[in-house]
Amino acid sequence: MWFHRECLPGSGRRLEDVAVSAFPSLMAVYDALFFRGQVEHLQVLRAAMADAAPGLAALTAGLQASGRWALANRAIAQLMFWRPVPSFEPSARAFTPSVEMVASSAPHLPTPLPPGSSVLRRTPMRLSTWFRPLSQE
Repeated sequence: MWFHRECLPGSGRRLEDVAVSAFPSLMAVYDALFFRGQVEHLQVLRAAMADAAPGLAALTAGLQASGRWALANRAIAQLMFWRPVPSFEPSARAFTPSVEMVASSAPHLPTPLPPGSSVLRRTPMRLSTWFRPLSQE
């Protein structure tokens, strides 16, 4: 559960007050939020892919679950995927789940990708096909 920036529910404390006492800087707060979001996103993606047939069906299920997660967690998704905070760079630790996400997806690609290849150039399906069910919900 993500907290509103003004206060922590039931505590009477502002997030900024907790952040100052628990983190060395505001960037450390962003890093912790980034990491937590990446871990949740990875869990959702892996669960959806595990429930689908291997291959493009698993990739499609994972991307659709990813889209639903991003819609349900918009502020964190923006921090993770669009980087709206100037000068914020996630730490290597916070970025690790993102690397794991790519590794989890790779076995489901239609052909092995050589290092440095682009998934978009090698995949015969348009990405809009994967996200179409999201727009119909």
